[in-house]
Amino acid sequence: MIVKFHGTRGSIPATGDAFKQFGGNTSCVSIDNGDGKLLIIDAGTGLYHLGHEDLSAYSHLHFVFTHFHWDHIQGLPFFRPLYDKSRTIELSVFSSSKLDTLPKALRKQMDPEFFPIGFEQMGSKLEYSVLDDPMIVPVELNHPGGCHGFKITAPSGKQMAYLVDHELTEENRFHYVEFCKGVDVLVHDAHYTSDQYLKYQGWGHTCAGRAMMFATEANVGHLILTHHHPDHDDTFLLDLEKQCQGVFRNSQLAREGLSIEL
Repeated sequence: MIVKFHGTRGSIPATGDAFKQFGGNTSCVSIDNGDGKLLIIDAGTGLYHLGHEDLSAYSHLHFVFTHFHWDHIQGLPFFRPLYDKSRTIELSVFSSSKLDTLPKALRKQMDPEFFPIGFEQMGSKLEYSVLDDPMIVPVELNHPGGCHGFKITAPSGKQMAYLVDHELTEENRFHYVEFCKGVDVLVHDAHYTSDQYLKYQGWGHTCAGRAMMFATEANVGHLILTHHHPDHDDTFLLDLEKQCQGVFRNSQLAREGLSIEL
């Protein structure tokens, strides 16, 4: 299983020379199990570049949305395969309670007030579903408006947990430690610094220091921190990564183009 990061930024894209190393696009991750299907987690602006890659080898493109905040859906209207009439694309959520919201949220951002092309004009056949895969276990996260993370087991037997757009607290920490216990790779929200987090408690994100403590408690093998704040440029993130590796040795900050094989 190959996990690839196409967008690692949170809230809004960040542009300019100072953001080249870690990337400036918002959340988008693809998962390739080698079975001819491509699972795409969220549709931030990083999706635009994925749509310009040669995806002809994939018979099935399957989106799964953790939630519908703008930085997780705003790349969808720019995804080229959605305009291919020969394509059938599956769009999923982790919970049946969100299934009705899924087409409404995606259509809304393409209303004429916001976008020149209507949702129904894209061309491909769209199928909506609740994700039903025994190898992917969802978990509700602590984020305003609701959000889901998940744990996925690769064909190799290795496991990855994905907890992005999530605020760890003293009250919920134990629950998530149990969920992530012993996973090979943990991808976790690290939107804030510790100082920033003091100002924005309750906004649904975690600081890097708290994420590292959590990874230690959960005994994870490898920690990848993502959903970078749009103000945090390459110089800032390189320094943060060095600090993190001094505390949790097997950790790194996500970069656009980063691939992890499980």
